Amino acid sequence: MASPSGCIVIIITAEAEWKVTMGCYGVKNSDNGPYASFRKTIQVSNRTQPVVFVYSGSGKIAAAAASQFALDHWCPPLLVNVGTCGGFDGDVTEGDVILAERTAVYDICEQSGGQQNMELRFTTDLKLPWQNPPYPLNAKPGVIVSADRDLVPVEIPSLREKFGAMAADWESAAVAHVVRTINKIDCLILRTVSDVVGHTGSPIYGSNIVFERQVSKVMPPLLKTLPEWLRMAGDG
Repeated sequence: MASPSGCIVIIITAEAEWKVTMGCYGVKNSDNGPYASFRKTIQVSNRTQPVVFVYSGSGKIAAAAASQFALDHWCPPLLVNVGTCGGFDGDVTEGDVILAERTAVYDICEQSGGQQNMELRFTTDLKLPWQNPPYPLNAKPGVIVSADRDLVPVEIPSLREKFGAMAADWESAAVAHVVRTINKIDCLILRTVSDVVGHTGSPIYGSNIVFERQVSKVMPPLLKTLPEWLRMAGDG
């Protein structure tokens, strides 16, 4: 897996996730620039792999812009997005890792008759030849849908039916569209379930403190599996 910079890029979106990531890698200060970043070398089997962690900020616009910047700046052969998501009650449990095989945008509202075409335009298939089980942490392959808002519980049944989704976040579909659809670069999206959303909502709704606590709980195990995922990508 060679690139002009020799680096694989790992995009982190939410501020709480970025703080946990910096802590896991013992980083106190990140590089300045359009997007905060830091470099690390990860031991992958019998080789070392340079990686660049990049912080985009939350939301589809920020994630899309940071992804394009990272591709232009480092020319990686693989861009990885790791983070958290809200899982659908009955499909996943807290701490489950979802390997996105498809992403879609679910907050499109096109009222002139082109809704389906717009949704298809921003749906991305991410399955790569090397993505075969067993997966680290028994990750579940599935569909993640994205919107610039948190899940509304009453919408979950329709998201299951329409998209086949099992979880939702704010950025995965934007990252996938920019990296895979537009730039034709391999994209790996891994999201761990920070909260399970049911008919009564989520335990993090109404409390950013609870969200941060959940991120600090579920993100480190996912980050620890990065060498295993990069080994699979390299072997593939």
